[in-house]
Amino acid sequence: MKATTALLATLLVLVCVVLLAPFVTRATTLPVEELFRLNFPRTVAAAVSGAALAAAGVVLQAVLRNPLATPYTLGISSGAALGAAGALKLEAVTMLVFLGVPGIELAALVGGLASAALVYGIARSRAELPAETLLLAGVAVALLAASGIAVLEFLSDTPDLAAIVRWSMGGISGIGWRPLVGTLPLIFLGFALFSLVAPDLDVASLDEESARALGVDPVRTRRLAFLGASLATSGVVAVAGPVGFVGLIVPHFVRRVVGADHRVVLPCSALAGGAFLVACDALARTLFYPTELPINVVTSAIGCPTFIWILARDRR
Repeated sequence: MKATTALLATLLVLVCVVLLAPFVTRATTLPVEELFRLNFPRTVAAAVSGAALAAAGVVLQAVLRNPLATPYTLGISSGAALGAAGALKLEAVTMLVFLGVPGIELAALVGGLASAALVYGIARSRAELPAETLLLAGVAVALLAASGIAVLEFLSDTPDLAAIVRWSMGGISGIGWRPLVGTLPLIFLGFALFSLVAPDLDVASLDEESARALGVDPVRTRRLAFLGASLATSGVVAVAGPVGFVGLIVPHFVRRVVGADHRVVLPCSALAGGAFLVACDALARTLFYPTELPINVVTSAIGCPTFIWILARDRR
């Protein structure tokens, strides 16, 4: 218990240190107050987004009993990307604002939640929600959303096409408080559902019969986990775009350090995910300064070889 508390404290300190990175990694003549006004909203967005994606990866991998389960493989991120691409194509939609959320972010939010509802509707069978069917339905919806994005890109002229491609690479540059505050309730609601299922994740990750024998309803746990992941991921993609690999590699690394107890893995992954995405955002804005890389390029460049290394090490 003392070791776990010390690890959580260390991760919290790491997050605080990384939060300062955007203010010290770029040479500029702007005063500190101006840097704070410009950079702090995007830094908070990166920290919250990374925490939500990593936590969603933990719960999905547990309840679906699949180490590759992420919001991407369940089609949530792809549906949100399709919604944003549609808003970019229909310029009039981008002028809408609802509860402080601009049109593109609002369309991404609706797209993510709609794709989650579609996956749930396909996978649901009477009172059951089979893990294998849920995962396969997510892959199918993700492919369907990708096809929709391809159609929109084909029908778009050069400015719209460039906007769609740029948004699909992820990014939080220029984000203000209004869209972030507009989507935070969904992300926090997702975390609330994660906290409800956290005590049952160890048992839910077993087979169906064993979970029921130990007093855990795997179907209920799966529903709450999927709903929480859908809400949190839709909010994240609405703010930061489709950011890959955070929900995949962060939980794997955390499990190697803290073990398999999900009551420890979940909060540690959330803290590590927030620190990881803030660091990636700092790299995205400074590697080729004054040009800023899309954040998804940085996470993919780090995440892909890291995941290959994990697979190779597990084989050995």
